[in-house]
Amino acid sequence: MAAPGLAAAALLSILFAWNDFFFAVTLTDTNSPTLPIMVATFMSNEGLFLAKLSVLSALIILVPVAIGIYAQKHLVQG
Repeated sequence: MAAPGLAAAALLSILFAWNDFFFAVTLTDTNSPTLPIMVATFMSNEGLFLAKLSVLSALIILVPVAIGIYAQKHLVQG
């Protein structure tokens, strides 16, 4: 009976950790950046690298959407 609530809590915690930018900026090394940090590196004085920025943004969005679609049937059952 508690499975849909646990699934919703797990999905929200994954999304909050996935999109965390400031925690990753302060605690990660420059040799191991997370995806949001890599998006920030595509901005330079010369401008934006739109092709690389678009591909990486699509990858960042794809994982939570796939998890949400997979978990949708468990969330709806509750």
